[in-house]
Amino acid sequence: MVRAIVLTVLLAVLVVHAGAREPRIAPLGEVELHRTAATTRVPGDRCSAGRSDYYWAVGDWFTGNEVYAALADPDDCSDCGGGWQADDVTIFLYWTTADTCRMSAVATIREVEECGETLVPGDPIVTSDPTEVGITGTCGLWAVTIELPQDTPILTDPFFVAVEFMDPCGNLPKVVTDSGPCTEGSSWNHWGSGWQDMCDFGFPGDLSLYATLQCQGPTAVEPSSWTTIKAIYREE
Repeated sequence: MVRAIVLTVLLAVLVVHAGAREPRIAPLGEVELHRTAATTRVPGDRCSAGRSDYYWAVGDWFTGNEVYAALADPDDCSDCGGGWQADDVTIFLYWTTADTCRMSAVATIREVEECGETLVPGDPIVTSDPTEVGITGTCGLWAVTIELPQDTPILTDPFFVAVEFMDPCGNLPKVVTDSGPCTEGSSWNHWGSGWQDMCDFGFPGDLSLYATLQCQGPTAVEPSSWTTIKAIYREE
């Protein structure tokens, strides 16, 4: 009986805590986009799966020690004979301070789980190495990219792209979303009390968070120089 009472009180506290979070929303306006170090992968046929546009800055929300996840679907990309493989994950954040402390973060590709008629983030399929996140010298809007391992499996079904921040610090950034409206079941936040649909908290759009996918050919093809290609046509 006592245990049941304690559990009820704990759940009530969590609900109150969740409901107490209220985002402060403002349009970004005309801003310059800064990027962290680009991926080291060889360029190829690529596609952004998730949300790669941005419009709203959401303040009084980001705390660190939390996970953000966005629904993505390889079917939104063009046809690819060998399927799509995730190279890296990018999340947009807005800093109002030019020099910030550093946070550790990992990027993940997660399975999709069904909860009634809603799709929620599931177990990780692949996880990056921890990456230091923070900026020096230039405040404003940043596209923070975290590279994934090269052995990422081929993605054929919808998945969640996610970033987990593993510690808090000062000078926290604002979360960024697209122009909206917020699509139920597309953007999630986990800060210790289970996955929360960000639409339930009045977010104006979907998280600006995506995975860069690279097309995998059905067979490996050696690159040919333009001189070699012209020689082939001359022989014909």
